[in-house]
Amino acid sequence: MVRKITYTILFFFLLTFSNYSQWFWQNPSPTANDLLGVDFINELTGWAVGTVGTIIKTTDGGESWEFQNSGISVQFNGVFFLI
Repeated sequence: MVRKITYTILFFFLLTFSNYSQWFWQNPSPTANDLLGVDFINELTGWAVGTVGTIIKTTDGGESWEFQNSGISVQFNGVFFLI
């Protein structure tokens, strides 16, 4: 009886830990900083800004983002462009 309980507990832990190895960071992506504003100048090119001076840019409609160095660590609440 004790052996059966031990095997059951061991199986549970092995199953649980194997599921964790499949996890990866998805949200908020591509940064762990909060994003508070976004604006696009056309269908493909846009910027998003947020906390800790975060500025990211996309040139493919948001499929991928690249960081841009703001050089400061203040919070950006919004971004907009006059075209």
